[in-house]
Amino acid sequence: VFVGSDDNTVYAIDATTGTQQWSFETGGSVTSSPTVAAGSVFVGSNDNTVYALDAASADRLWTFKTGNEISSSPTVVDGTIYIGSDDGNLYALDAGIDGSSDGSRVSLGTLGHHHVWVADDREGIEGRARERWKFDTGADVNSSPTVVDGTVYIGSDNLSLYAINADDGSRLSEFTLSGDTFLDDTMRTAPVVTDDTIYAESDDALAALNKTTGSKNWELDGRDFTTGPTLADGAVFIGSGNSVYAYDAATGNERWKYETGDTVKSTPTVVDDTIYIGSDDGNVYALNATTGVEEWTFETGADSYSTSGSIRSSPTVADGTLFIGSDNNHLYALDADTGTQEWLFETGGSISSSPTASGGTVFVGSDDN
Repeated sequence: VFVGSDDNTVYAIDATTGTQQWSFETGGSVTSSPTVAAGSVFVGSNDNTVYALDAASADRLWTFKTGNEISSSPTVVDGTIYIGSDDGNLYALDAGIDGSSDGSRVSLGTLGHHHVWVADDREGIEGRARERWKFDTGADVNSSPTVVDGTVYIGSDNLSLYAINADDGSRLSEFTLSGDTFLDDTMRTAPVVTDDTIYAESDDALAALNKTTGSKNWELDGRDFTTGPTLADGAVFIGSGNSVYAYDAATGNERWKYETGDTVKSTPTVVDDTIYIGSDDGNVYALNATTGVEEWTFETGADSYSTSGSIRSSPTVADGTLFIGSDNNHLYALDADTGTQEWLFETGGSISSSPTASGGTVFVGSDDN
């Protein structure tokens, strides 16, 4: 498992045993979620830098400096990395590899945060990052890019969603969601893109947009959405306040609602007919995706330095195991069917980065300040 932590560190952890394989320290907290392609790990840091690391050894292959912090998670397609920065730009970088993060948790595919992560197995080429192009949105880009059919979709904190030509960085279209930038409404999550519809979220609104015209098929505003959307089986799953909701993807009508004990900031993951989500109440929940009925819960608890066991990390499920980080400085491996703990790994800081599993290893970032 690969994951970043608020201790400024990226960790590689054996997915079966929970033992550390390596760690790599950056100059800032790592809230960006790692992406793996062709034997390389790519991740952003709040030291304004994109890092490329050897997945086996943690050797630094190259770095690329942006103008501000990076919480956006990278997507790699055909040797190009797409990643946003708080300097207002979406960057396209030469990854120095011949590969893609196929099936990545950061929405390379079309249905969002629920696919099992499958790394591309083509052999990489060690090299240095070269900027292919950048696109200036005019506001922070915390959203992670979704790449579909040669188009990059990404949101900006000016409440605009952009469709950008993946080859040359030219703007193809721009969509606007409801909200008020003066009230700090933002777009911080990856959009979900299907053949004809874009599902996107701001702090104030969830919208289904016609992919061709940009017209709104439906929009729910004034809801205080707190996670990104996930699409599965004709439903959109999303957190708002203390609850997780299922909305009909075609109409926006509510199918069900499940209330937790605190704010839900963990973007849902859907595998088969189960939705997995974390909450600031310190619990991981497994719910039936059709009915919203609880299947199991797991309590993470607080660390010895604070009362916070909040969960901002989003779950990753691979080979029947769920991996998720907590603000109590631990990464958990749980049986996805029962919620039974398989192992836990302690970092030096809170984990808001979401884990990435590839080839028997879990990568995660931490905030070990």
